[in-house]
Amino acid sequence: MSSLLLKSNFHTDLVNDNEGQYGAVYDLRYDPKNGNVELVNQGAGLFGNPGVILFQNGDWTPEGLKIIPVDIIRNNYKNQIQNDVRSAHKSVGGNAANNILPSWAQSSQQAGTPFPIVPATGNNPFNFNIADLKSDLKFGSIDNNLRGTNLQYPKDALYNKTQDYLQIGQYHYQPPKSDQLFKGTSGAVEIITKGLQKTSALAEFLGIVKLPMPNSVTDSNNVSWGDDNMNNLSAAATAEVVGNLGQYIGAGGAGAALTKLLGAGANGGGLGIQAVFLAKLLSGGAAGSQSAQALLKTAGASKVLSMAGFSVSPESILARGFGVVPNSNLELLFNSPTLREFTFQYRMSPRSKEEATDINKIIRFFKQGMAAKKQNKTSGNQEYGLAGAASYFLGTPNVFQLQYKTSGGNPIKGVNRIKTCALTGFAMNYTADGNWSAYDEGQPVSVIMNMSFKELEPIYDTDYQEDIFDGRKFVDNKPFGAANSGDLYPISPNDVGY
Repeated sequence: MSSLLLKSNFHTDLVNDNEGQYGAVYDLRYDPKNGNVELVNQGAGLFGNPGVILFQNGDWTPEGLKIIPVDIIRNNYKNQIQNDVRSAHKSVGGNAANNILPSWAQSSQQAGTPFPIVPATGNNPFNFNIADLKSDLKFGSIDNNLRGTNLQYPKDALYNKTQDYLQIGQYHYQPPKSDQLFKGTSGAVEIITKGLQKTSALAEFLGIVKLPMPNSVTDSNNVSWGDDNMNNLSAAATAEVVGNLGQYIGAGGAGAALTKLLGAGANGGGLGIQAVFLAKLLSGGAAGSQSAQALLKTAGASKVLSMAGFSVSPESILARGFGVVPNSNLELLFNSPTLREFTFQYRMSPRSKEEATDINKIIRFFKQGMAAKKQNKTSGNQEYGLAGAASYFLGTPNVFQLQYKTSGGNPIKGVNRIKTCALTGFAMNYTADGNWSAYDEGQPVSVIMNMSFKELEPIYDTDYQEDIFDGRKFVDNKPFGAANSGDLYPISPNDVGY
């Protein structure tokens, strides 16, 4: 018996280039009389020459290793080859007909098809092991020198007593939506039925800096609105398609027939679904309206022209032919909320060596906190970060909680509250008076510090209340190094709020 062609397209690898698709087809052959098995390449180009043997009698050839370099793909292919050869051996009479089943094909590590290329069960390399991944992705060991920071400028300011001030707390960042994104099917169900739940972005509390109230205390709340046009044809199409969606996306019926007849458009949508809609309206209630007839027919003509390579809009046809344009039903519609930004400028002039040291530490507090993080290195049980060392990933910089406070450390009700922020810009001018002037050891006489913060999430109407979702309520004055899962303030009826 001659060699059996078990599969003429065991698998096809396709590649897109500027001229279309090309690829390699692998043919699987088995000779039951001698047990020979070959996987033969029938493609060309990047995937080798036709006729090249990729796999032979249980082993991959050098050409096969070159063309299919990924171990897990080769293993899945081999398992499928084993299954196919065993099935073929059985179908031609098995051992009773003196056919040979190769020893390497007599057992299979796993059954299944070549794709998906990962095991259905067991150690799937594409599955996220969140615990192991998080234990490997450690950042921020250098922040040890920020823990416990409690600085203020001026050094002798009576904050918490008689002076109002701006308090800025620094925290490690934690992804606020990872809990749902990595919960698999249960997380997907929660998202599709309830929406994506955000948790707090605040993790470990590192330290605080207290500064005088800025000379300019302002806020600006904005939401995004935009013009939106929907002409009468688009509105009618929306009503028709939404109300009869099954007719337009079903495999059969007029929609499929016309799509096949008229072909696909430039964006792949085709004219078929639009032709069904137009024909349905033209033969229905719109037949008695000359205005509707004009709009529908010009829309159909425009689509046909576009498929022929001519860009002529229905509006252009109507304007040139009748001196009219469709009513666009212009409205201003809500698009999305926006994120607020806050900028602060401080001039700091040290009056003692101790105050100069504090100013330097304040500058360091912000500069280091806003820097992207590199992964920690580990030596035994001691974690440390080395300048210039490799880092496979970069970690998110620290985030900041800004509060305007008055005597007793209480929040000021008469100014805006600020949600958790990223420090997006930090600029220093060490020659505040326009020329270099310094004390002993080169300490600048005066510096100007500019900071730009941006909130991590927008302001919502539900933020203006005292009832806060579990785990989102901010707790102030926590010990340094403690976790602080909350990031929202309770807003009383007497507060300005956000």
